[in-house]
Amino acid sequence: DQVAIGRVLLQLGRPADALPYLRAAVASRYITAETANAYELYGTALMETGRAAEAVAPLKEGLKLKPGAASLHLSLSAALWAGGQQQDAIAALRRALAAVPDSLLVREVLAMRLATRPGCTSAEAREAVATAERACAMVAKPDAALLDTLAIAQASAGQFGVAAKTAGQAADLARATGQAQAAEAFAGHADLFRAGKPFH
Repeated sequence: DQVAIGRVLLQLGRPADALPYLRAAVASRYITAETANAYELYGTALMETGRAAEAVAPLKEGLKLKPGAASLHLSLSAALWAGGQQQDAIAALRRALAAVPDSLLVREVLAMRLATRPGCTSAEAREAVATAERACAMVAKPDAALLDTLAIAQASAGQFGVAAKTAGQAADLARATGQAQAAEAFAGHADLFRAGKPFH
């Protein structure tokens, strides 16, 4: 069917070829179990072809059908962010967190978006730290990427000494688990924070 074909084409890295199939799927008057997926895939294909602004509407339609779908919330936020609507993107992530409070990925993305938004307010920085801390607490074992997100949030709140230490821990953990490229990046973040500079 059209949704299945569109999904396969997206997986093959051919979003432009997927668009007509997915456009036809969402244009159908009949609501099926696949309709929300069709909206999500159509929005994804639009974003992957550089049409983020057009992706917002179908993603919102998909959320009407599946309000608890974390992936739809994340895709909508990404489309809004790419279109320069940063506050709306953050609001979408907050709604996502309310809908799926156990989603680690939503927490991580929200913390990062809050911490790195140009003009981040002190309240947003505090929210970023709290959100990242909760994400770190949700995992059974320390996670290097989550620790780095926490460090970025701490730096956005002006906690540069703590942020440098956290980023250093992230780098050490990444190095110990064979993530050499990530370790180098996280160590660079630690140096940035020691210099009293946030990550943007």
